[in-house]
Amino acid sequence: MKKNFTKDKCIQLLKRDLKIVPSNDGQDISKYATPENLIITITTKTKIRKNYTFGGPYYCAIINFSDPEELRIDFLSPRKKAYTIVWAKVNEITLHYIHLN
Repeated sequence: MKKNFTKDKCIQLLKRDLKIVPSNDGQDISKYATPENLIITITTKTKIRKNYTFGGPYYCAIINFSDPEELRIDFLSPRKKAYTIVWAKVNEITLHYIHLN
């Protein structure tokens, strides 16, 4: 991550723009869903720069913040496989807002 961003600040930024997923018992508040008008791109710093893009009207995702070392992204679409991103490798998080008619 860039110098002035910490994992906690990134989580706070993401949670501000996501919707809480209601759980059966009402206790689990670690899962958040992407709204239709938001596309998120997470870039990791490995040997090869990798972009994880999700959200929007077609690839709605559930983001799980329960693991302090990893970020898990599950998709509602059966065509996309889940992502597991290690927080230590996150270099950049970009939020793209789209206008829906």
